[in-house]
Amino acid sequence: MNKRIIPIVFGLSGMAALIYEVVWSRLLQTIFGSTVYSTSTIFAAFLLGFSIGAFLFRKIADTTNRPLFFLSLIEILIGLYGILIIFIFEIILKIYIYLPSSLIVRIILFFIVLLPPTILFGAIWPFINKYYIKDSDKIGSGTGSLYSINSIGSALGAFASGFIFVPMFGFKISSVIAGCLNIISGILLIILKRETKKLTEISKEGNKNEGI
Repeated sequence: MNKRIIPIVFGLSGMAALIYEVVWSRLLQTIFGSTVYSTSTIFAAFLLGFSIGAFLFRKIADTTNRPLFFLSLIEILIGLYGILIIFIFEIILKIYIYLPSSLIVRIILFFIVLLPPTILFGAIWPFINKYYIKDSDKIGSGTGSLYSINSIGSALGAFASGFIFVPMFGFKISSVIAGCLNIISGILLIILKRETKKLTEISKEGNKNEGI
């Protein structure tokens, strides 16, 4: 396993993100009662979360020497949240009964629920660029490759959720499947981190022996 696993992980992450969008949009309809409001809230939360996450974590990504550690942690946290959000929605339904019947209140409530995972999704970009793109001359091609893989994964996620996962397993299990994709991505990154560390140690040992 080497750095080539990064595009695969990023593709899986994009796939999970679109599964979440489809599933959470449907779950929001149980409260909003309108496809327009639920879809708009999902899109707004994802776009806002992506931008906030990339902005907040950009400096950490620039200065850290452990981008794989942060990437694996982020993927696992997203996966766990994707699984737990099923229960969070059930709690929100109970809380919503006691809240004022206002569209603004509902939107604020669901932004609070949806922003944590979307901010983490946004944080992936600076860390993955930090690790994957080492040569400044290849920033364009590297970023383009990552973006294309992520977009392909997103397209597959939208298709799979709408035509395979939701019809076969339902919305809650589909969210669990997406969460598992993120967790698998995190585990792959941990394995990559360990192998990279071993190779570094072997290389240092070899250099010491040559010096002797």
